[in-house]
Amino acid sequence: MDNHHSKKAIDADALMPKMPASKAL
Repeated sequence: MDNHHSKKAIDADALMPKMPASKAL
């Protein structure tokens, strides 16, 4: 479960590098 969330956070960071992964979570 945690791994899935981590992957999504990384994807968001890659798509929106301006926004920190912390905000995506």
